[in-house]
Parts: sequence; structure tokens; C-alpha cells
Amino acid sequence: MTTTPVLDWRPNPDPRSEPFRFSAIRMCANLTERNSIIRKKTIFLDQGQEGACTGFGEENVRALTPYPQTTSNRQAFKIYERARFLDEYPGEDYEGSSVNGAMKAAREAGFVKGWRWAKTGPEIRHGLSYHGAGEAGTWWYEGMYETDVDGFVHPTGKKVGGHAYAIAGFNWLNGFLRYRIENSWGADWGDNGGAWIWEYDLLPLIDDFGEMAFPQKVRL
Repeated sequence: MTTTPVLDWRPNPDPRSEPFRFSAIRMCANLTERNSIIRKKTIFLDQGQEGACTGFGEENVRALTPYPQTTSNRQAFKIYERARFLDEYPGEDYEGSSVNGAMKAAREAGFVKGWRWAKTGPEIRHGLSYHGAGEAGTWWYEGMYETDVDGFVHPTGKKVGGHAYAIAGFNWLNGFLRYRIENSWGADWGDNGGAWIWEYDLLPLIDDFGEMAFPQKVRL
């Protein structure tokens, strides 16, 4: 990576989200899951040097099944700008936004009907198994800027900011769970525009004031 992307996801530890977690929803509370599922994308978004990751993460989710939708960098920027207006932070005199704000912007645009939250491994895997891809917002570390030789990112080194990205699925490798990240830094970043992350690395990121939302998509 020749340039360093702008990181401007903002943490959102909002207790009002708790009733909307999968484990709190009666029809989802048993948290069944598949053994593995990886959703593929054919659209590669690139936010460039703009710190608009929450809008790009939401649009990456829409580009993945079920009901994959056509999107573009322009559409992702529009979602981001509305997210800054609709999120939980007063005014607009700041950079960045939250996943929650991006979900509100997507709902306003008619792209999603609502969304559910996940914090634990079983909740995330249930969401990925039966509700589609999800958008994560977490802290980002130096070791996550580039993938290793096996296509993994690692939360090592210094904390350098916050970033939002899509989680496309999960599977098992050598007895350990790994999750597939779909990023918004172009097709040349990482492993074909995405990366893998071990569950034992992802869950602490989500637990550290992170967000993980699964939108209820609208079939357009």
C-alpha cells in the first residue's frame, strides 16, 4: 500500500442497541448457524483517501448476497454524507461516522428495512448464516494495513484509528474459525480486495466498543 487510507469510524457504545441483538430477538435467540459460508462480491469499491468507510462498508454489504445490489463509489459517498447527518453525534463539525449512522442512511434511501446487532461469535455466525453479510466498525491497528502471506490481517502494533468494513462470511481452517473481510480500498488491496481475520482476533475488536450490524435488505 503506497498511501495510508484515512480511518474515521467513530465508536458507538450505545446501550439502546442491546434489545436489537440477535440473542435478544425471540425468533433468533437459538442462534443456529451453518458450518461455513462465504459470500462473494463482484464490485470493488475504493474510498481512496476519503474517510468515508461507514458508507463504503454499508454498500459493500449491499453488494453481497442475498439480493446483491449494484452500487458505486458515488453511492457509498452519498450514504456516508447522510450517515454523518443521521448518526448519534450532534452537528456535522467532525470527521467520520458510525455503522449505526450508515444503517440509518441506508434505511432513509430505501435500501434496507432495518438492522440487527451482533457482539458474540455465535451471534455473528448466525447473522452471516441466515441474514447475509454484515458491517463491522472496529479499531484498526498497524498490523491490519497489509495482509500476511496467507491473506490475514492481525491487530498488532499501534492502534491507528477506526475503520468500517464488510464481513462476508466464515469458515474453518486447521481447526480455527476465520472470517472474511471485504474492504473498500480497491481490488488491489490485500487478498483480491479483502482479507481473512481469525475469530480470536476479531472478537476482541468487536468487544472494544465495536459495532457489527446486519441489515435487513430490500429486494430492489
